[in-house]
Amino acid sequence: MPNISIKYTGNINPTNLRGLCVKIHNTLTAICDANLSRCKSTISVCEDFIIGDGQDCTQAFFKVSIALLTGRSNEQKSKLKDAVFSLLQECITPDCENSNLNCSFFVRIKELTKDKDYFF
Repeated sequence: MPNISIKYTGNINPTNLRGLCVKIHNTLTAICDANLSRCKSTISVCEDFIIGDGQDCTQAFFKVSIALLTGRSNEQKSKLKDAVFSLLQECITPDCENSNLNCSFFVRIKELTKDKDYFF
């Protein structure tokens, strides 16, 4: 734990997703006292997606979902959200600008509890 899931539309061509994941892992370690060796990321490209009515090919999105066990303060979670959002703008925005895409970024932080979410 933590688990990071990245999903993005197939019209984005990000260049260094492994580097982005490492930066997110290091951010989790610095802000949320996460154990670096327990940070796990998955990356999925969505080739089939629809934004709005599906007619505008200049639309894209990039989503990062982070699942953490409870115990982090609201301040830590807010700092984490802001830091990850900044990383996305640093790492992904140039790809979108070079492709003339209008890219929306999403960062979701979800808390899991061992007893309610059956996490072992």
